[in-house]
Amino acid sequence: AIVFLVAALLVAAGFYLHERRERVQADRLRTILEDMSIGIAVFDPDLRLVAWNSPYIRLNSYPETLVRANRPLAEIIEHSAQRGDYGSGDPKQQVQMRLDRVRQQPVRQTEVRRADGTWLDMRHSRTSEGWIVRTYSDITERKQAEAELSAHRNNLERLVEQRTAELHAAKQRAELANRAKTDFLNAVSHDIRNPLYAILGYAGLVLANAK
Repeated sequence: AIVFLVAALLVAAGFYLHERRERVQADRLRTILEDMSIGIAVFDPDLRLVAWNSPYIRLNSYPETLVRANRPLAEIIEHSAQRGDYGSGDPKQQVQMRLDRVRQQPVRQTEVRRADGTWLDMRHSRTSEGWIVRTYSDITERKQAEAELSAHRNNLERLVEQRTAELHAAKQRAELANRAKTDFLNAVSHDIRNPLYAILGYAGLVLANAK
């Protein structure tokens, strides 16, 4: 009886230690996930939610009641489709199309502009065992910076084109002015040259007669 009791205690202690280790590992994983600024969600091979962090809920503007353990990915996608995240169209078809994409594409990355003007970078990865990891990053500031840079670049191109046109017009005006000046000098030179030749010729005759 004592041997049986000791064996039972050892088994119970083993289970306790095993469960304790699992709880410690789960707590450590939860802490790591919560310390991340990006949103993370992990789905099992049956596409059921098994792990997530608060940025995942916040970045996707999900209600707390939607995100819970074992929630099918299909229901989360359906929620997004119903509120118009995927634009106009049949929500059921939108859900099915995205589920097919999840199953077919091992890796995918998309940038999504939300209705409130914010941008999300969504990355999807499927392991060889069928587990799905999805990450979400707020890239609104980067997109705004890119838009501002593009606007400055377009404005700079317009300024360069405008300045080039102004310089071309100024060059044409200068060429016309030079041509007009040349024509004027040629005309004046001709008008002066003829009387000058006559005076020189007359002066030569006077000098010849004086001798």
